[in-house]
Amino acid sequence: MELYGVDETTAGKMVVFLFTAVKYHDTRDWAGAVAQMVEFYDLVKQQSGLQFNSRQIAELEIGWSELHDKLERNPDKTELAIAFAKLYGAIFGFPSEEFMDGGNVRARATREHDLAEDPGTPSQDVEMHWEKAKQYLITFYALLKAKVN
Repeated sequence: MELYGVDETTAGKMVVFLFTAVKYHDTRDWAGAVAQMVEFYDLVKQQSGLQFNSRQIAELEIGWSELHDKLERNPDKTELAIAFAKLYGAIFGFPSEEFMDGGNVRARATREHDLAEDPGTPSQDVEMHWEKAKQYLITFYALLKAKVN
């Protein structure tokens, strides 16, 4: 609600599209996931006044998700950082290269997420990785807020 300035009713509708997209992601039905995210971003546009192409944004959103899966065991998340910068630049209307710091932080959060869920991670380290992921996300959203304000 805060990120896109939507009301509670719209946010509830958005969550349905988001959860359905996640189900498609889980089965690797990328086209189905994109279709759900187009609906999600159509609602964002209607409420926020942001100007973007919902299909393009949905494809970028699902694209980073697909890339995340591809790079899950790869510690180099440079491609993912670029994907995040492109996504948020396209949503909020700024050049992606101006948001690489945010893209890198968000990519670090995904790396910590991967480590937290990795069966090879020692159980005593799992919570530490979740906490790091949380802190990176907090930093990411602070950077994004500073960029769009």
